[in-house]
Amino acid sequence: MRARRLSVFLPRPTGFYRGLLPQMLRGFEQAGFEVSGTTELWGEAELVEWCRQHGTDVVFEMNRTRSEVPFLPSRVKHVSWIVDFLGRSEAQIKGSDITYFFTTGWVAAFPYDTFADWLPPGTCPSTYAPRGVPFASDVSVAGHVPAPWTEQELNRNLSRSERPLLFRDFLPPFQQFLRVMDRRLDADLEEVNHGSLWEDVNRLVEAATGAGIVDDPVVKYDLLGRLPRTGLRPAMVNEALKAGHSLRIFGTKGWAAWPAFAPHYRGFLEQPADLAEAYESSRMNLHEGEGMD
Repeated sequence: MRARRLSVFLPRPTGFYRGLLPQMLRGFEQAGFEVSGTTELWGEAELVEWCRQHGTDVVFEMNRTRSEVPFLPSRVKHVSWIVDFLGRSEAQIKGSDITYFFTTGWVAAFPYDTFADWLPPGTCPSTYAPRGVPFASDVSVAGHVPAPWTEQELNRNLSRSERPLLFRDFLPPFQQFLRVMDRRLDADLEEVNHGSLWEDVNRLVEAATGAGIVDDPVVKYDLLGRLPRTGLRPAMVNEALKAGHSLRIFGTKGWAAWPAFAPHYRGFLEQPADLAEAYESSRMNLHEGEGMD
């Protein structure tokens, strides 16, 4: 029997997710589903009651897998959309009837035989329809960037041995390792995933200190998730500034913490219509990550 009632659960009640939710619900509704949803990942009591009240056949959750919601009623199918690994390895992304990933590389590394595919970002055709807005800048950037590393973060000890290894001292060789890895990936000489990369981190720390890296999920996320964003996104925006383009930056407050970007930061756009206007009023919109489908 075809599933008819689908409930969408997004991670947090932020302006971004509050704007995204109705657009996703509209798309699923156009695909023939009866839809409901919220910007919370519910615990057991709330999720079970939600499914009962709405007669949910399918739960669609961002960044949570069925293995992380063992209390979901067995009759309800689970679809997971992984946009951020949040420090997990590929082996921990399991249990869902369908698993979607934000990038094609993550699909290739998926180790299980359940259905997995790429679900790229898209646009709502009504919200983002052209409206003839005049140009306000050469370039715009909309999104998230982490703040620069703090002194406290840079002074964290990564070593489990008596020989210390500070985060600040590990960053340069690890970034060089990542550059070499990228070149090998481009040449199809290497395969990498979150699990194997963390093994490489542990090996590098062990080589420097005689023991592996500390068991700290924040450190793991900072090295595997935050570090690429801290490098690639500022570098992209710096290229626009060096070229002399007028620039507007929209997004999270991390941009304001970078001295070079703070003068161009225009705040967070709460409403999708405001984001659409920002896109249309820019001659060029820069984005680091997956393309738009």
